[in-house]
Amino acid sequence: MELSVNKERDTALEGLMWEIWLDLEKELKEREPFSPMIELMNSPAAAELISPIPQLTVPANAPAPTMWQTDLGTMMGATKQVPPIDFEFTTAILESRRLADTCLTRGKILSCRLPDLNIQYNQIVSFRGWQRVYQ
Repeated sequence: MELSVNKERDTALEGLMWEIWLDLEKELKEREPFSPMIELMNSPAAAELISPIPQLTVPANAPAPTMWQTDLGTMMGATKQVPPIDFEFTTAILESRRLADTCLTRGKILSCRLPDLNIQYNQIVSFRGWQRVYQ
């Protein structure tokens, strides 16, 4: 390729490049992979989603579960719905002396706990694209 390569190490330049990488790593949250469930559990809604529900104590000699009846109100009491959780993460950064742009993904996480205690969620992306940080 015939690129000119500096054969002597420049430790000052290496140190500056490492500092830049550490700053980018922190800004991009490279060590924290994005997970909707983790975002959910780190939000105030987590307390509601994992709160205890009333338990039914059934005697050992009770009829089979197919004989039990429940009403809609009881089932809805076991279901927990929480407000949507906002999320945003940066996937790329481009900077120069004059401009800075970031590639962002933004959206909401909708979630609820079902009567079987499973937590379901859906991630809705409302924006994905480049945004000018400064000019």
